[in-house]
Order: sequence, then structure tokens, then C-alpha cells
Amino acid sequence: MKISLQEIQKLERFIQDIDGGVFDEEFDNDKFNPCEYFAERPQFLMAMGFDEYVAFEKKTQFQNMWFSDAVDDCKQSIYREPSGRWHVLFSAPINKVYHEFMFHSRKTLWDENKEVDGSLILKLNDVFEKLYSIADQISEDDHIIWSPRLWTPSSQESERRVLSSGTSQILTSLKSEAVTFEDLSWQQFEDVVAESICTMGLKVHKVIESPQGGRDIIARGVLIPGEEPITIAVEVKHKKVVDRPDVEKALWQNRRFPALMFVTSGRFTAGVLKEKSLPENRLRLFLKDGDSLGDIIRGFKY
Repeated sequence: MKISLQEIQKLERFIQDIDGGVFDEEFDNDKFNPCEYFAERPQFLMAMGFDEYVAFEKKTQFQNMWFSDAVDDCKQSIYREPSGRWHVLFSAPINKVYHEFMFHSRKTLWDENKEVDGSLILKLNDVFEKLYSIADQISEDDHIIWSPRLWTPSSQESERRVLSSGTSQILTSLKSEAVTFEDLSWQQFEDVVAESICTMGLKVHKVIESPQGGRDIIARGVLIPGEEPITIAVEVKHKKVVDRPDVEKALWQNRRFPALMFVTSGRFTAGVLKEKSLPENRLRLFLKDGDSLGDIIRGFKY
């Protein structure tokens, strides 16, 4: 993940505008909200050592999570430390005096005694010091395609708009069985898969970057109820039969991803099902054949 010097300078001007009183004392959420600002620019806080980031606009999107009752219905973000603990960004710098980012964990958010202000406090000066130290550095990490910018509310709105415009009629035809998967091109089938994943409550990014690295879609969200949000590589095969070597190759290419979803318009062989049954793949490999994908589509509501 590369952060440019120009981006950091824009952030500095943004903070200076606050200090200069450019914004009203009582902020209009439609025009300015510091937590919304950083939800759309997660790279700044991710640089402070967080592992993952998830953003949302409606708390109902994460209604079962520990922070949902404590946040407003506007762009919000949560960040995970390497230790595995999640923190919700509760407040961000808004004036000359309050130049801190305050986060809450589940423990501190619902602490009745309020013995501490938050689970984590980041000084704005420390954030800028870190950002300027890494400005314009190119990461050698092959996870760069996982950039947190993919999951900002505005990026996801753009993805959803493109997907919906291209798949609405196809999905209607599939649901009514006017067409079948065999009638679709591989590009159309990928779009159908991406839209289907969205209906499962996940966020999606269609991989157009080159090389693709063995994945057609990247998804983010809660795949297993009660578990934490994870990043999922999605391999799509528009073919009649998927055999074990196809799945083994995809597992290897996406070994750095927490989970792999393999979707086909056809069926999986017994060898694939045997691969799925291995202990190391039980909660990492998820299979969806043409029949199960068809069930999802038939359940769509328009």
C-alpha cells in the first residue's frame, strides 16, 4: 500500500481548515464528519500498524457486532490490530485542542465505570510523523491488491452501480429460467457471481488489475455468522466440470487469503469434495456449484 506525499499534504490542509474555522462549530454530517472523512481514507490510519479495515454506512450492516448500538448511521470504520482485537474509530481530530484519534474496543465501549477514555489513542502528530516517513514508498508486499481503499463506502457504491447496471436484466432472465448459465459469456457469469455475493451481505471488488493472481473477485464481510469479517478470494470457473487440480491451484495461488470461495456454473468432482473435507480446508474453502448458485438467484427479491 503506497501513500503519496500529495495525499498527506491534502490531509494536512484538511486539518488546517478545521483549525482555521472553515467548518461550522456544529458540523453538518452531509458536509463534514471527521469519522466519515477517515472511513473514506483508511490508508492514513492503516499505516499506524493495523491489519484490517472494514467500513459501513448503516449500522444495520453490522447489527450483530458489539459496536452497532453505539454508532450513528453515517460512514464509520473499524480497524484490527495484529493481536486480533478490533477497534471502532469513535472520534477524530475536530479542532485545535482535540488533536487525537480515539478508538474503542468492545471492553472499553461498554465499560460502565468509564475508567479509561478509549482502547487506543493516536496523536495526530504521531500519525503525520509516520505518514511522512513512508511517503511515496512502494510496498513490495503482494497484498497490495487488498488495499483498504477498495472497501470505502464510495468505492463500494461505484462497484454496486456498475454491477447492477450490467446484471439486472440477466438476473431477471435467469430467475425466470428464460436463460441458463450456458447462455452466458464468461464475463457475464462473473458479474452474476459478483452480484450473488453481494446478496450474501458481502462487499465485492472485481479484479481488473493485472496480473490477477489467481482470483476473479475479492470479497469482504462476515462469511460465517458470528465470526469476524474476513477477506475472501473468489475464483470463478464457467465450465461444466471442475476437478481437484483446479481447486488445488486456486488454493495455492490464494494461500495468503484467509478464505477461498470457488464458484462454477457446472459441478465439482468427487476429488474436489475430498479436498474440501480436509481439516485445513473446512473453514477456508467454500464451494458453490451451478445448482447452489441457482438457488441464490431464485431467492433474489426485486
